[in-house]
Amino acid sequence: MKEFNKWFKISFSFRGTDFEHTIHLNQIEVDECTWFYYFDINIKEDTYRVEVFGTYDDNGNVRTTGDCVVDGREVVPVFGINILDDFDDVIDIIDDIDIIDAD
Repeated sequence: MKEFNKWFKISFSFRGTDFEHTIHLNQIEVDECTWFYYFDINIKEDTYRVEVFGTYDDNGNVRTTGDCVVDGREVVPVFGINILDDFDDVIDIIDDIDIIDAD
């Protein structure tokens, strides 16, 4: 089942600041059964790299919720955000993400 067609918009909080960002499906990266999307955020003088990730199902769909099939098995998709530092080390994990709009 297709969850999104071309884009979806997320919101989340990090270090007391609220962020919104639109993820365009034609800009995601896929590694086997996981999709990734990257963008930068700024808080005061600091810049952080945001890695949004989730499940990529057997039908080639980006998934964040509901049941889906991966490697022929029904699974519950993962969906999260890693906040990365200048060395691409994970400094925080965000799992409270809202999808606030989609096509």
